[in-house]
Amino acid sequence: MRLRLLLPPVEPTQFILPTACPQNGCDGKVLTLFQEIEKPLRDTKYLQVTVRRYQCRACKHTFRLYPQGVCADQTSQRVKTLAVLLYLLGLSYGLTASALEILGVYFCKSQVWEAVQMAQQAHPQLNTLRIETKTQIMTSGPNLLSISYYTHWLPVNLLMGDLSQLVLNATPLEVGQLDALQSGLAPIAHTMATELLVTP
Repeated sequence: MRLRLLLPPVEPTQFILPTACPQNGCDGKVLTLFQEIEKPLRDTKYLQVTVRRYQCRACKHTFRLYPQGVCADQTSQRVKTLAVLLYLLGLSYGLTASALEILGVYFCKSQVWEAVQMAQQAHPQLNTLRIETKTQIMTSGPNLLSISYYTHWLPVNLLMGDLSQLVLNATPLEVGQLDALQSGLAPIAHTMATELLVTP
């Protein structure tokens, strides 16, 4: 069996345009595309994305609009969520940074700490959800790392391609143990707005 945690997508061409000017005190509803600029991005797939600038015709205020999964920060929401999930699976801040580096994403130990702190501020219950496990990190082979859960070593890998899924190969577990692991991951997935799937 496999437990899959689907990470937030980054969609460079999908924008949600506000229905009114975001400037305080302005009721303008006519927004015009003013400029498109390239933004460097720290992500598992995209090195940069296009950011749009819009202008309100009423007050002439300009503002940036980011594609889905991207904000003003240099790191995508996918990478931040992945860092937090790896930490919640038992990795230290340093091991999480090392795992991301293996994937080609530079996200240092202090940035991992900051991502976890921000997630904990938004969701205080994360402090109680971390799974205490033994962890081995792999530098080669198909698996990113292994975690020891219920005395079994479970290979954990990221699907190649767009690296959109964190996959736990839970085949060595018995049914009851798999149910327990799934129960432990479910609140983490719910809190981090990721989808938990069980597949053969």
